[in-house]
Amino acid sequence: MVSMDAGENTRKLRLMYGRAFASSLSNSMVSPFIYVYAARIGASPSEIGWMHSFNNLFVNSLQVPWGSLSDILGRRISIIVASSIAASLIWIPMSLTAEPRIFLILVALYFFLSSAAVPAWNALLRETTQPSSRSLVVSNMNIASLLGSLVATAFSGWFIDYSGGSLAAPSAIAVFISIAGSLILLRIKEDRIRKTSFKSIVSVFRISDIPSLINESSDFKLFLKLSAIQGFFMSYAWPLFTITTAIILNLSMTEVGAISVIQTIAALAAQPLMGRLAIAKGKKPLIIFYYVSLT
Repeated sequence: MVSMDAGENTRKLRLMYGRAFASSLSNSMVSPFIYVYAARIGASPSEIGWMHSFNNLFVNSLQVPWGSLSDILGRRISIIVASSIAASLIWIPMSLTAEPRIFLILVALYFFLSSAAVPAWNALLRETTQPSSRSLVVSNMNIASLLGSLVATAFSGWFIDYSGGSLAAPSAIAVFISIAGSLILLRIKEDRIRKTSFKSIVSVFRISDIPSLINESSDFKLFLKLSAIQGFFMSYAWPLFTITTAIILNLSMTEVGAISVIQTIAALAAQPLMGRLAIAKGKKPLIIFYYVSLT
């Protein structure tokens, strides 16, 4: 029985590795280039700033309600598959519009839909792994995602330039890969673990419940405040990065992709070093160094 459970768990992890690779592959075909593309079609600094704001808002602020919804429904895979496919389909109209405001609305919708998969994926990962091996599994999952990102970004930047600056062809490929990667997870059998009521689903999005979910630790609350302040001031810079890249330097999409590839390789190479430093020096000095270095 133990052998059968171990074999089934290994099979689940292989499917999840495949999904992680495919998801990152499809996402990196389009996502690294949407801000530059927005600047090229005439988006103002304010509109580019709103794009970054929607990304931060939905990806971060909606984790609690999306996670609660996943718990109430007792579903992980269904939410991951539905939200991933729905979000990827937004890439098609995004790639076909040249109107900045419409593009902004579509980007916001994309971030909203894709954010639903994050807590469900993390919950599925936790439920599929044992504490003793979880760090190794998460590391391997990150490697699979990074490999997908490297391949897609390196190829897509050149492909966009070859297509005359259009996102249409890369978006079509990305949608196909996203659907295929999402459907991989349907091979994992999922049992519904909780009953659902309409009242419980509605209560998921009550903002008043969020403070009660935050740890009462004063240190943690201070960390949240400092993170919010840092994020607020950094938000002034994000549109300027895009404008500098797209307008002032007039970099090609190939060059934009190369920058993203370099960032990914640097992050991958730095992980072992940062891990050893965290053990030797503690986490607080590294966090302080991170925030100071950004200034």
